[in-house]
Amino acid sequence: MTEAWQRDGRLDPALQFPPWSPASRPLRAVLLTGATGFLGAFVLEELLRRHPVQVFCLVREEPGLEEPGLEEPGLEEPSQPGAARIHRHLQSLGLWDPAFVARIVPVVGDLGLPRLGLEEEAFLALADQVEAIFHCGVVAHFLRPYAALRAVNVGGTTELLRLAGTGGSRPFHHVSTLAVFFDRAGFDGGTTVGGTTVGGTMVSEEDDPEPQGLRSGYVRSKWAAESQVREAMQRGLPATIHRTSRITGHSQTGATRSSEDLLSRMIKACILLGSYPVLPITVSMMPVDYVARAIVHLSSMQQSLGKTFHLFQPAPIPWLDLVGMIGEAGYPLVAMDYDGWRAKLKQAAMADHPEREALAGLWLLLGPDSALLGGRPSHKTPNSDLCLAGSGIQCPPITPALLRCYLAFFRQRGFIPAAAQ
Repeated sequence: MTEAWQRDGRLDPALQFPPWSPASRPLRAVLLTGATGFLGAFVLEELLRRHPVQVFCLVREEPGLEEPGLEEPGLEEPSQPGAARIHRHLQSLGLWDPAFVARIVPVVGDLGLPRLGLEEEAFLALADQVEAIFHCGVVAHFLRPYAALRAVNVGGTTELLRLAGTGGSRPFHHVSTLAVFFDRAGFDGGTTVGGTTVGGTMVSEEDDPEPQGLRSGYVRSKWAAESQVREAMQRGLPATIHRTSRITGHSQTGATRSSEDLLSRMIKACILLGSYPVLPITVSMMPVDYVARAIVHLSSMQQSLGKTFHLFQPAPIPWLDLVGMIGEAGYPLVAMDYDGWRAKLKQAAMADHPEREALAGLWLLLGPDSALLGGRPSHKTPNSDLCLAGSGIQCPPITPALLRCYLAFFRQRGFIPAAAQ
């Protein structure tokens, strides 16, 4: 029986996409969703640094966040709806440049509403102005049911595809996730021999993910959204799909808004408890600046249109190596078996621990089918190999210096305590 989320993956038959011809001049204006999210902020900064474009940023207007009289430099119209949110967000990540102010155009709307929350006239005017769409906006929450994520993650994609085909087609660049191929521990990661993975599941950029085995409401919503984009491509929409794995902080500054992802929570819990579980797994960290740079570069190439790209850390490291790096950074940890460590985590979460809510949240995520315990696939990347060749864009390796950078940012934001002296 086909479930509702699978049916949502079918694109409205009324949506059609007129033939598209590339312009002979550089892009002048693009629409970006997710500018006040994590990856979207870095994509925004990369677009503004690399291309002479105006970026129309879809942003929700939230009461209490748009105060006039903002005293931070570089924002000429702080009372303009949406502008203050974007400014503050970029500044919090170390991305703000006063030169951006004239090139960022806030569009107050909502991905979860028809026509993106815009009046029909404003929707048509936006379609007339923008020449490409970058879709990074998403509600990323692994504990919420599909129904709670459907409006934004799936309906928002539908409305953006509607915009992409209004008054002529325009390129559509969609950020998806590699999790559409597997949910939790639902695949074989093979065996690591001498640093090389042997056997296991192979995932190719040329594969279309099947819905079987997807259990997370978030992953189901991303599968349905991507399914719509792939169908739009079959109808002639010029588009790219960028499937990403775990995205971590900036490789030089450590700046992140993803401190609440599973691995970050795990690192925090180990530091708070002074111990770590012995696990035979590998872990991945993929700096956000690499991801943003790759997406913007690939999206600027005409030969990329119609292709899907996988962005991942090609050299994950053993969990125990990461634990060793944490210890070298000033956080000595004691080894425990996994069940014993989970019991210690649960005990701390139930006690009067100042971080009991964070610890309880992690405990809920560390069930027997936790994504942390799953294997990792092998990758076949013909599209990325071709289109990134000669660009110099490579994912930074996981090194002690990278981890120290992340830990320093975590300390600065109060996410973890100071290291032992």
